[in-house]
Amino acid sequence: MNVPFLVVDLAQDAAGTWLVIECNDGQESGYAGVSAIGLWQTIIEITKQRDAS
Repeated sequence: MNVPFLVVDLAQDAAGTWLVIECNDGQESGYAGVSAIGLWQTIIEITKQRDAS
């Protein structure tokens, strides 16, 4: 996609398969005003907690 900031909406089904819901330019997402570093740190922390369970 020819966009400067790509946002991909993902979902995981009950079987654990990841699905692409849609792709958008980042200006159209709710994340445009979110700190990228803070967002990724939160995702990593949630993943670590999930994997430790």
